Amino acid sequence: MSWIRFEPRELAHEPGHEDEVVLEEVLDVVLEKLEPLHRQIVTLTLVGESVKNVADQVQRTERTVRRVLERFRAMLCEQLRD
Repeated sequence: MSWIRFEPRELAHEPGHEDEVVLEEVLDVVLEKLEPLHRQIVTLTLVGESVKNVADQVQRTERTVRRVLERFRAMLCEQLRD
């Protein structure tokens, strides 16, 4: 996912099961804060759909999809800092 960038120090170790559980919990918290259309956009992207395909599926512009993903990334980073 090119719209999520991590610093090298954050990738200093291989993620383990505990890391996966924490990430799932954080994703759930952030996804719950999104309105349904934005949640759909993020979910489609997380399963590997391209921005163009997501835009076509939700009948929005690619620019809108990118803005939603950027907002999600910011929310996710903020949640991970807490």
